[in-house]
Amino acid sequence: MEEVDPETDLLRRVPILRRTKVRIAKLMTRIGGFLKEVGFDAHDPLQDPSKALLPASGRGNCAAVKTLLDKGADVNAKDKKGDTALHKAALRGQAEVVQLLVKEGAQPDEGNKDGSTSLHKAAKAGYEEVVRTLIENGAKIEAQDCFGHSVIGIAASYGQYAVVDTLLKSGAKVDMRDHHGRSATHYAAGKGYDAIVKLLLHNRASINAKDHYKSRPLHRAVLHGNESVVKILLDKSADVDVTDQHGSTPLHEAATRGHATVIDLLLVHEPEVDAVDKLGNTALHRAVLGGHEDIVESLLKSKANIKLPNGKGQTALHLAAAKGDNTMVVKLIEREALVDTKDLAGFTPLFKAVDAGHDKVVHWPES
Repeated sequence: MEEVDPETDLLRRVPILRRTKVRIAKLMTRIGGFLKEVGFDAHDPLQDPSKALLPASGRGNCAAVKTLLDKGADVNAKDKKGDTALHKAALRGQAEVVQLLVKEGAQPDEGNKDGSTSLHKAAKAGYEEVVRTLIENGAKIEAQDCFGHSVIGIAASYGQYAVVDTLLKSGAKVDMRDHHGRSATHYAAGKGYDAIVKLLLHNRASINAKDHYKSRPLHRAVLHGNESVVKILLDKSADVDVTDQHGSTPLHEAATRGHATVIDLLLVHEPEVDAVDKLGNTALHRAVLGGHEDIVESLLKSKANIKLPNGKGQTALHLAAAKGDNTMVVKLIEREALVDTKDLAGFTPLFKAVDAGHDKVVHWPES
């Protein structure tokens, strides 16, 4: 009679053990195959398992990550950019792997070469579950990268509402600034994320906070033509006449960029329509320079001073004539712009048109 070893005999008599062994064998085969895909040969005793840990973590294969760690992989090993396995897992939203790595000693506050932590990565990508996991495991919520970007600033900049909400509920400072002096509200306003702007303001974000260039959230919203955010800020009593380092008000910015609807929103709140920037230009000067006829019309209806000169003594008519904008010239003359006003160099609008070679404008009385 053939002699059978005890293990084989047991497997024959207990089917569930046999099936389990087969499953384990298949799983190990799959893990081995996956490890090869990420550049690790389990049979090579000289190979460093740490190199395969990062791609394995990013792809979310928990079993492979565990195998690599068991083989001595450094849980805090870095690639050329300074990213760790935790960075990779956080960026891809691999919550289970993140939990495993932290349990095995991964440092949640370790920064890469840009100073970004795993929390920055998860916040940017919008993985709220990973953000919560990292915070629960001691990640610093106030961490800033090499550019001063806070986690909440990154989340706001990329429109990650749920992450911003989680960070605020976890105690994040709502008005943290980066190296440009910009807060999360500056970025959300500039990107047009109205729901995030509302959330930040509800949590007492400074509505008139100025960055290092004296630009406020309202400037940022106007600059990019984000009408809904402009309305939110104005309805929450943002200062409509704030000036940046160039002396530009939100009205100046809207006029320069041709945001007609934004101009109308601003005018409802009665800004100083003839406010001048550091070059002496009003919003009307800016609108004429940009050729924005609809905005010129709106400003004139709001009593903008058509005769007001800028720092060079040039009126809106001087600027339109010098550009050769015949339609604008006609519009301004019809609104009683003075045709014989001289600028600081002694030039009239007619001379500016002649000097620039705009023949059609020279004959504007015939137009």
